[in-house]
Amino acid sequence: MEPILNNWTICQLGLWNTRIFTAHWLAKELFDSKQVIMEVPMQSVLPFRFTCEEIIVIPHDQQIVIGMKNTSQETLLKAEKIAIRILELLPHTPFNAFGINFGFIEQDPRKELLSIFSLVDNCEIITKDYEIKNTDVKRSLNIDGGTLNLTHSFENDKSAVKIHFNYHYETESASAACSIMRSKVNTCFEHATTFLKNVYGLEIDAEVN
Repeated sequence: MEPILNNWTICQLGLWNTRIFTAHWLAKELFDSKQVIMEVPMQSVLPFRFTCEEIIVIPHDQQIVIGMKNTSQETLLKAEKIAIRILELLPHTPFNAFGINFGFIEQDPRKELLSIFSLVDNCEIITKDYEIKNTDVKRSLNIDGGTLNLTHSFENDKSAVKIHFNYHYETESASAACSIMRSKVNTCFEHATTFLKNVYGLEIDAEVN
């Protein structure tokens, strides 16, 4: 399976003061770097986007999204470090949950994987002259201390299967989230790769940049 880098994120849900997140503040407080690139959206309703090397920070009013530009172990650890640092610097932010996300795509899925989308009413829909464009199968699984929201997606015209892992953890405060999040990103990644291998016999491709 190939990673979908746009889906590799840490999302911190709360009520954020996005004016704090400037290129200067991020460079000084988060990245210890003199160069943070700020991208200004063409539409005013969209958030600013800040990039420093392999890490992306996108502040929204109700969540901070931390993205990754590659799939290396070093980048996973750095993204987690940045997420925790934000919580440490802004401990009084009203905070209720965080999510760790990974997305993958299988371009040439085997029959066993495609069978997930063979729903009991498919034939009835097709015989009534309706065309199925795409199918999503969503499940929520209990995991240690949180919930895994697992989504399988199939687009008929592309014949590819996407699998998205959302590890969701509810917390009562930013400080509580700090303690839960430590070493959690790598743990979730290992859980996702093990799940794909044990359940579907799928291996993750080498690191993607």
